Amino acid sequence: MENRLLWLGTCVIGFAIGSTAILSAPGSPQHLIQATGVLIGGATAQRVRPNQGLIRAILPKATELVESGGIYGDPRKVAAQIVSDIQTIFTILLCFLAVWVGSGLFLGFKLEAALALAPIPLPLIKSFYLDLLDKVRERREKTERELPFFTTLTAILTRAGLTIYTAFLKVAEKTHLLPQSAKEGKRILRDTKWLGLGITESLERLGERHPSEDFRRSILGAVSVWRAGGDVAEVCETIASEQLRKLEDRWMNYANSISTLGELIAIVFLLLPLGVGVIALVFPQFTFHLILVSAVAVIPMLSIIAFAVVKMGSPALGDRYDLRACLLYTSDAADELDGVDLGGRRI
Repeated sequence: MENRLLWLGTCVIGFAIGSTAILSAPGSPQHLIQATGVLIGGATAQRVRPNQGLIRAILPKATELVESGGIYGDPRKVAAQIVSDIQTIFTILLCFLAVWVGSGLFLGFKLEAALALAPIPLPLIKSFYLDLLDKVRERREKTERELPFFTTLTAILTRAGLTIYTAFLKVAEKTHLLPQSAKEGKRILRDTKWLGLGITESLERLGERHPSEDFRRSILGAVSVWRAGGDVAEVCETIASEQLRKLEDRWMNYANSISTLGELIAIVFLLLPLGVGVIALVFPQFTFHLILVSAVAVIPMLSIIAFAVVKMGSPALGDRYDLRACLLYTSDAADELDGVDLGGRRI
């Protein structure tokens, strides 16, 4: 079990929470034994091996999450970890109930002991959400933030006579420009160079398993036209125009949201002193406390919330780029055309 220490630590924390709740309530200290069920369950769960039938049952879903999240790992190990975490939770619950019921028959039942189970789901949340679902969400969001710029680069290169595959290779070699697109390019390079897949096959594989609907539709649409011998450059330009329009819409929505937020903050900051003044006239003894709460809690919290909303809602990327690196793209693209030599260094 890879999360063995995490589970043991969680059980110890649960026992501490349950013990504190029992000791703070009226009763005998002997009731502490009812909280030891989580420790017994945690120790017992270390010897329980993941059920192979359950692993096979969730393996397709685990494989889908691993591929969608771009995780370099064995889906069977991921499935085994999820099954192990689920079995551990049930083992802890059964051991806790056995100890709680057995001791309660002689000492009396203490419901406060059930608080020992409060942190038990945390390792499963970590394994399933943070290690899988959050990776899928992060990959989708980062890809969609870079997609307008990557599709624009692809449209330029295809119009210059190169291919979509070349666009992925170019961004893969300069990871600081479009980091997420560079990761996608490295996956294509891995499939073609080490797994022996064809170029169009690797592009279709990337598009089919990607969590972003826009990216999937863009890649599969361009590759289908490529296979049919159509005008790939025209398709890439259409996709780039569509993505740039979506980026413009996101900026408009962002500007409207920030405008609304600014108005709300202005209203709050105007009403807050007025409210403090009115309350101070009615209850003068609370004046100092109101000013202290406003200065220490209300204003800082509003500032933090406003900053978080502005930062998280922004559709912008980093605004600093290496101009020399960008020029190398156009130089290399032109060098690959017959009879053109701009002296571009191979990246």
